[in-house]
Amino acid sequence: MALIPECEDRTHVIKKVVYSFNLPINYVAGQYFHIRWHRLSDWRNYPFARGLAQGGSRIVSFVRKVPGGAFTERLFTDDLHELRL
Repeated sequence: MALIPECEDRTHVIKKVVYSFNLPINYVAGQYFHIRWHRLSDWRNYPFARGLAQGGSRIVSFVRKVPGGAFTERLFTDDLHELRL
């Protein structure tokens, strides 16, 4: 399970999203992670932008808005504080 503890605008179509997981994650920036929203059936792939701590449980990604996209429409319109994924 994951939470989004931080989500901030970088431009009008790009958000910096911080995900917090309940287990440590080892990865290299540029790899992709596979994630889906609670109550949506489709999965999405996003790249790891950088880690707050390698082997830690928080990761950063930058997400570009896709008009009509189920994931990004919610990301850009809903209150995401402590949203569970």
